[in-house]
Amino acid sequence: MFRHFQRLRCAEGGGGTRRSRPALSSRKATTDPPRTSRSIEGLPAGREPRRSRPAAPQRTAPDGGASSSLCARAQQQEQEPPDEAGPRARLPLAPRPARLHGDGHAPTGREGALRAGSAAAEVTRPERLGPVGSGSRQRATGGLAAHKKQSAAGQRQDYTGIPFQRGNGGREARPGAAAPAALDAVVGYSDVPFLASKDPTGAMEGGDTVVTQQVCQVDDMHDGEMREVEVAGHPVLLVRDHLQFSALGSRCTHAGAPLSKGYLGQGRIRCPWHGACFSLKTGDIEEYPTLDCLTSFKVTVDGGHVYVTAKIKDLESSHRVKPMSKRNPLNSQTALLLGAGPAALTCAEILRQEGFTGRIVMVTRENHLPYDKTKLSKALGTKATDIYLRSQSFLDAHSIEVWMEKEVASLDLDGKKAEFSDGTWQTYDHLLIATGSSPRRLQCPGANLQNVCVLLTPEDSSRILRLATGKRVAIVGASFIGMEVAASLVGKAACIEVIERAECPYQAALGCQVGQVAMKMLQVQGVKFHLQAEVTELQGEGGKVTQVLLSSGQVILTDVVVVGIGVTPNSSFLQDSSIVLDRRGAVVVDLYMQTSAPSVFAAGDVASFPVALLGGKNIDICHWQIAQAHGRVAALNMLQRQEKLHTVPFFWTKLQTKSIRYAGCGIGYTETVLKGDLSQEKFLIFYIRDGIVTAVASLNFDPMVAMVAEVLYSGKIITKDEAEAMNEEAPPEKA
Repeated sequence: MFRHFQRLRCAEGGGGTRRSRPALSSRKATTDPPRTSRSIEGLPAGREPRRSRPAAPQRTAPDGGASSSLCARAQQQEQEPPDEAGPRARLPLAPRPARLHGDGHAPTGREGALRAGSAAAEVTRPERLGPVGSGSRQRATGGLAAHKKQSAAGQRQDYTGIPFQRGNGGREARPGAAAPAALDAVVGYSDVPFLASKDPTGAMEGGDTVVTQQVCQVDDMHDGEMREVEVAGHPVLLVRDHLQFSALGSRCTHAGAPLSKGYLGQGRIRCPWHGACFSLKTGDIEEYPTLDCLTSFKVTVDGGHVYVTAKIKDLESSHRVKPMSKRNPLNSQTALLLGAGPAALTCAEILRQEGFTGRIVMVTRENHLPYDKTKLSKALGTKATDIYLRSQSFLDAHSIEVWMEKEVASLDLDGKKAEFSDGTWQTYDHLLIATGSSPRRLQCPGANLQNVCVLLTPEDSSRILRLATGKRVAIVGASFIGMEVAASLVGKAACIEVIERAECPYQAALGCQVGQVAMKMLQVQGVKFHLQAEVTELQGEGGKVTQVLLSSGQVILTDVVVVGIGVTPNSSFLQDSSIVLDRRGAVVVDLYMQTSAPSVFAAGDVASFPVALLGGKNIDICHWQIAQAHGRVAALNMLQRQEKLHTVPFFWTKLQTKSIRYAGCGIGYTETVLKGDLSQEKFLIFYIRDGIVTAVASLNFDPMVAMVAEVLYSGKIITKDEAEAMNEEAPPEKA
């Protein structure tokens, strides 16, 4: 039985009781010993029961019973859309009028009864969700088994708002609702009028307009619930946690995932798609991948009504950047960051956010500002400027220098100096090695023929698309790069054939259960697979590749070959230094991201770091989220903060519109526990080693991977028995 899944499984109505079960055994399950946090064994003291609401039709399962299974709740998660979010649909909820308050503060009403909760929010403007409340989530209060059962009597009804009277295109609050004083202006907003006020400076222009809007009543939400509401026509996430209300931006700042579909952990919200976490109190980033925080909104409770107060400009903004310190010319220190990927960029921004006023220099051999490399294989042909993580103006504003087309050649550790291939050099006080990795190339005759490609840069991505369009393509390797390239070329290339030496795609990383599902997804679209096959030679005419010879003697005719057979760390410039490397050439670091050399740190693909899920063994994990986590810890320790790495690996791979998510570190797993139905492309797989869950993967089972990641982060363990005890029912088809 799964106590940690109780939030997803909580009933959708009145106050069903939560049963107490033995806590999970405590055992280190992250890259650092678990931080002290409140117990998750049952409800905290002082938590009030769910109050009864007026009778309303219960949501029912297909068999007519109350929908209460874990899988049924997991199924309700919104399918991740393509990268380009479509237009939003207006929520059917009839918003309460937003009320004016001339001093820019929330209505006070009966001061003795006022209760305020901190909040944070970031508002993007992708498509809107369905009715408010349909994406509610519960907070974990115990072990995994506590998410298993709730009585039908505890079903929460979808919140569709208190009845309103419509007139003249607007909506009026129901009779008896307390209206705050100081109403001195009415601003029309679409078809929903709301009352607005000037900010404290008296400005009445656009973004400085302040609005307060009633979004629900206290009794409408039970403790641990998240739902999306509207404030002045903008989506806002409302959370009730430990009887306090918070208002946050409704969408993750990384890729726009609806946070109401995510997981409410110990004081933070985890994104259901890619695992980014935000503080419930401040909206600040607590886990990656993302660069921007959520924007905060004020919440007040008066007379049983819940109000959200916000500036229009904050509701309209999509991101919030933490304040950064200014460059001080009198500070002679230099932080030299070798690389311009997610690790280096995160390190640079954290340095500024934490008060570093010295010089920051990022060095990259490419001709680009930092960009989102994960999109190169998922959407071939993507322009580099469309995926830049930060603009030049942003970097200039925060005095972050980027030296492009410059490659490090060697280090003088004693002199604290980096020498570059063009003969120039730069001294440093703090050094970060974040040079990333490079694709491995075929080691066979013909490997240097024209039209044999690897994928590393935006130019590589565009070249592959250009060469492959309307042509025959052979892809060598059926792991993440190879499979994403194949999916991206469906409908563009004339013929796609994938060659893999293992028994199935993803065998080393995800196993054959997931690999077989992914392979069938592409096979139905015409992609051919050659498994347990090795390339022995590439042959060509006129210097261009024309065919691939396999070890079996089979010949594959092709116009283009794309090679995706793994990567090697970019560390050749360290071969003659005293910095310790592992057998693959990755830089060995400790939990502080410190190398064997003083003042030298390493992060990202090039770093081999201790992983608690592997018993503290050092390995390199080439995930975007890991690189950002490394960069943050390196920056803090450059500032002598003594911060240890504490994270759970989280990554995803996308095959057209379907995403497979993965959290943990399943290297060396010996068995799996399957939930759901592989044939229906809806599943959750637990990877087991020594009777303990070390990783999880899913397809169409959100937010289960996010939940497991949060459990592992907390330091608790999930046993094989607990995994097996989970509800066997696969989530039903989405309506």
